[in-house]
Amino acid sequence: MQFCEEHWTRLKTAIAVEGIDHLVPSGKEALANIVHELEHGASAATFDPLMASHWAIVGRIAEHAPEVVLIDGCPLCWVAEMHEASCRDAGCEVTRQTFEDWIPSVAAHMRGEWERLALESA
Repeated sequence: MQFCEEHWTRLKTAIAVEGIDHLVPSGKEALANIVHELEHGASAATFDPLMASHWAIVGRIAEHAPEVVLIDGCPLCWVAEMHEASCRDAGCEVTRQTFEDWIPSVAAHMRGEWERLALESA
């Protein structure tokens, strides 16, 4: 599954706003970092806030809708569409914006995660 261009751009922008965009590696470096983290655990040196944000959002959706891992498309668009199509709660206040708000929220969380990892490795 891959974020749509709009959500991917918003995620990259939110990471830049948090001042951690310098941690986002190139594609080949990102793959090497993932392999390293799988073998040795996360560290400040291998932390990729963009991919970590992507998987945090997918993980949050999967807590309630595990089938998200099988979709071919943007998980944020999918969850908003699924909610709109299936919510029967007349008092529900969840809107598309609810899901859009996850983007800056998760980016801020990733800044904290990177700071935690940096302290651990110091």
